[in-house]
Amino acid sequence: MNAFQVFLFIHALISSVQYIATIVLTLLFFKGKKLNLQIRGLLFLLVTTKIFFEFYFSFNWELLYLSNGFLLSLMIFLISYHNWKSVKNALFWTVELSVLFISLEAFSVIIRNKALITNVINNNIWDLFRVLLFIVLSAGFMWLLRKNIPFSEQSKIELDNLSVLALIIISSISLFFLSFLIREIENTDGGSLRIIFSVLGIVFMNLCLILFYFRLERYFTKVSMLSIEKNNFETQLKNYQMLNQSQLRLNAIRHDLKNEHIVLSGLLEKGETKQALEYLQKNLSEIDSTEKFYTHNFVLNFLINEKINLAKTKNITILPTILLPEKVEIENEVLAVVLGNLLDNAIGAVDRNKANKEKEIQLNIKVFNNDMLIAISNKFDKTEEKSRKNRLNDGFGIKNIQRVVEEYGGIYKQTTQDDTYKTSIAFLDIYN
Repeated sequence: MNAFQVFLFIHALISSVQYIATIVLTLLFFKGKKLNLQIRGLLFLLVTTKIFFEFYFSFNWELLYLSNGFLLSLMIFLISYHNWKSVKNALFWTVELSVLFISLEAFSVIIRNKALITNVINNNIWDLFRVLLFIVLSAGFMWLLRKNIPFSEQSKIELDNLSVLALIIISSISLFFLSFLIREIENTDGGSLRIIFSVLGIVFMNLCLILFYFRLERYFTKVSMLSIEKNNFETQLKNYQMLNQSQLRLNAIRHDLKNEHIVLSGLLEKGETKQALEYLQKNLSEIDSTEKFYTHNFVLNFLINEKINLAKTKNITILPTILLPEKVEIENEVLAVVLGNLLDNAIGAVDRNKANKEKEIQLNIKVFNNDMLIAISNKFDKTEEKSRKNRLNDGFGIKNIQRVVEEYGGIYKQTTQDDTYKTSIAFLDIYN
């Protein structure tokens, strides 16, 4: 191995150290989920590919530069996608962090070129100095960025496609200009003030884009919360209207009973017992046909009957099994929110499922060992399984249910088995 080959070998090792340091800094910046075995394997493959490219393209600096940029972007995309689980957000952070890392590398090259003697520009010691300087600058910059931006691991709000696309395009344009500045820096002995201020301008612009990104995220979070609150209000208003309808119906029944008692009294006074019996049987059959009895809780009984009647208009059958004691320790408003949203979601899912002719909803409510158990199952269109996950503001009914269950320390679970959707809720120790 001659001196030039030794130089290439050391240069490849130094560049690989820089790449590994960039991986570590990216992981520390996101502070997201732990890496699974698959992601670790892919990152190891990228490092191995990086070392291979350093040797394979050692005589072609143009291809080596392009391969380094590609491997850097691919690494950042893998880590950011693992953290966000969103292609849009992953692409945005890939471009932004690529710009920042390349800009910091540009400053490390400028400082190195200003410090070294021209005839030893390819000396590996100065190259090692550049990499160490890059690591220090990157670590400090990432720490400041992480400390000062409103980054939250809990926030996983999806921004709209147009906003993210605009941010990615602007960042990509800045990355394109930055690549030309890097080549000019490499071909000079330090870099003019024009180049330095150009790189600073690109960094500042991309920092503004990151801050704007978080402003957008905060805005969409507020929109989402307002929609949830609006939905909560509409649910409470609907429950109030249902209770009001129930009270009006009771008043009407009371009024009708008074008139019916007058009629019965008249028939009995005349001794027409046969007609009086027929009149009673007719009234009993009308009561049986209008509203069925499921539980002693009149609000819950009214709600179930209303949802059953709503389902009938869509040719859907609700099959309820209600085993509750007379005294229920959960407020009627809570039961109305949970059952109302569960049945609305189930009715909507079955109604949209045009392929399946089994239009039935199974509803089971029972008390066991001081716990109230609610289970509901229905068929659904499997094509919705993916589309609903990508919608920003869907599932407010589910969010309302989860919020109420969480407030009462209960357990909420939803599963799918083939084309059957099942939801189970347990309110624990409600009779203690």
